[in-house]
Amino acid sequence: MQVTETKNEGLEREFSIKVDAAEIEEKVSARLDELKRTVQIPGFRPGKVPASLMRKNMSAPLWAKYWRLRFLIRLRKR
Repeated sequence: MQVTETKNEGLEREFSIKVDAAEIEEKVSARLDELKRTVQIPGFRPGKVPASLMRKNMSAPLWAKYWRLRFLIRLRKR
């Protein structure tokens, strides 16, 4: 992940972020595997939800949460 500050004027900041797609897929897959045992979706027993359905319903929120946290950690290090 590369974070580059492109604008720094007073209180205004702008960043350019480049992320490797493989890194995103790896982290999302790992988190889905962790959640697989406990997730509850109507129509399925706990822990028996198909992986494809979990990926369809949960990938975007997990992806957004993960990268938001990574970005905030990077900003704090500056």
